[in-house]
Amino acid sequence: MKSKTLKYCLAFLIVFAAFIGISSVFAADGDSCKDNEDKKPALYLYPDTTQRIEVKLDRSIKYKNTVPKYNKKTGWVVEAEPTGVIRDLQPKYTECKKLPTKEFGLEYALNACQINKYPYIYWDGIQLAKPLPDKSTGFHVKKDDIVSFLTSKADELGMNTTEKKEFIKYWSQQMQETGWKYFRVYFLQNEEVDAYLPISLNPAPKSSNRLQIIVRQAGKRTKIEEQKLLPFNREGYTLVEWGGIIKK
Repeated sequence: MKSKTLKYCLAFLIVFAAFIGISSVFAADGDSCKDNEDKKPALYLYPDTTQRIEVKLDRSIKYKNTVPKYNKKTGWVVEAEPTGVIRDLQPKYTECKKLPTKEFGLEYALNACQINKYPYIYWDGIQLAKPLPDKSTGFHVKKDDIVSFLTSKADELGMNTTEKKEFIKYWSQQMQETGWKYFRVYFLQNEEVDAYLPISLNPAPKSSNRLQIIVRQAGKRTKIEEQKLLPFNREGYTLVEWGGIIKK
């Protein structure tokens, strides 16, 4: 009896130690899951011809809201047109009236769901397994320059008119609502986003432009070496995705 009790105690201590070890990793980095909530990744699909596409999030991503509704087994299964219009091929999983349409960035969702025509796939959530990548380069942005900054970067990052409009609308408000006067902003692009927030598409796109805007508070005189952004050229079946994190 004592032997069994000892075994149980040892097992508990091992599990507890492992938990403390994992927690300390996040604490040491100053990160927490809540701090790294990814806001509105909007995923646009532009195939050459109308076709069925399957999209799956990596298991390390804990999603919160998804539009259309994400299915754990099958992911998103949609039909996309070259114009970017997306139709959900699993509409039974999405209850239109239960979508959180009062949340900023989701106002469009009820109508899109009812007619089954979406401008993009929406999700937000948290990466549980990986720390947020940091960069020594970026951009120093004043509160009064938010819109002009986002506009110039959207152009530089190869967004089309529709993507650019939604990107500026969403992120200008998110940044304004922090109350900060100065920001340090940097971008993760393509391979960096693939490593941090893995997704899979079947069939795979020919060209991909995945972006994450990372926003932190800065001082008036904070000096930041300017980040060199990678150009993007659309070729054939294309995936475009933007989202981001406000690191408080």
